[in-house]
Amino acid sequence: MDENIGAKPPIKRFECNGCGKCCRNFGKDGFLPLWEWEVEEYEKLASEKGVMLQIEPEAVIHDRKSGLLFCLKYGMRFGMNNQPCLFLNENRCSIYENRSLACRVFPMAKTPYETHRIDDTNFGTCPALNVEKFFQAVGATREKGIKIKSQETARLFREFFVDNYDYCEQNEVITAVVKRTLSSLVYQKKVQPEEAQQPYDKQTQIYSFFEFLVKIGVCTNEEKIETVNTLKDHKLFFQMMKEREGLLSKD
Repeated sequence: MDENIGAKPPIKRFECNGCGKCCRNFGKDGFLPLWEWEVEEYEKLASEKGVMLQIEPEAVIHDRKSGLLFCLKYGMRFGMNNQPCLFLNENRCSIYENRSLACRVFPMAKTPYETHRIDDTNFGTCPALNVEKFFQAVGATREKGIKIKSQETARLFREFFVDNYDYCEQNEVITAVVKRTLSSLVYQKKVQPEEAQQPYDKQTQIYSFFEFLVKIGVCTNEEKIETVNTLKDHKLFFQMMKEREGLLSKD
């Protein structure tokens, strides 16, 4: 354990105050990031609730080798003036049990898993979040942050955010899997990616990342389904992380 962490004030667990601000203004870009399987789930839920969603592909890439367009992620637009999420009902999420990873992560922004450092970049903007007290509890300051071991990092963030930390880690692992897969395909010269030239209309075929892998013959549809099901399974992911951290703690 780091020397900086010891007889510090106890960490008070984060509690949402139900203000709904995160559902009314989702960042400067004004859209909610969604993975391709989340798009399918949201469209199904929207149909059941009778609401119209505006979901668009983000980070569209053109593969010069196959001539196909694909995207790494999607964004659910909140409409003009960043209007509230259409699933917000009386200041409560009406699809809470089916909410996206981006929603499950909040008010975390990213884990310090790779940097082993806690600072402002780890937190989102939330009225109920007292970042100063968290820094105080871990013996850090907002200005300087603190260097910390990975095992202790996970413990502290789980103590404060409970499962938000695990969801955040899951989201980062999925991101890493997608990036590593794409980098590997580039290295093997199976794809030649370049930023897609806009504008492209709504009739343009843009494949999701894993659909694209099937289209270029990198994997079968069955393999794609198996991979996606593994990535999106929260319980399975949490179990894998606990087993992994258990092995690390024995080293």
